[in-house]
Amino acid sequence: MSEKPTPLRTIRVAQNRTLRDVARLAGISPSSLSEIERGEREPGARTLRAICAALGLKDAVKLLDALVPDPKRPSSPA
Repeated sequence: MSEKPTPLRTIRVAQNRTLRDVARLAGISPSSLSEIERGEREPGARTLRAICAALGLKDAVKLLDALVPDPKRPSSPA
């Protein structure tokens, strides 16, 4: 079975970032991030938001905030 890189993995590798580094910043385990990157696990909105933030994908975080508001985060003015 050939492994096709997901967009998250492609972005992480292009940034020369390690699984461990991005996972630590996102608050998840490296094995969880690896499973998400391989498509073996589907992240929840909060986890995906944290991964995008760890990768510096501010527009993706804004989009997630608009589509799936996080009740634990205060809403920011538009």
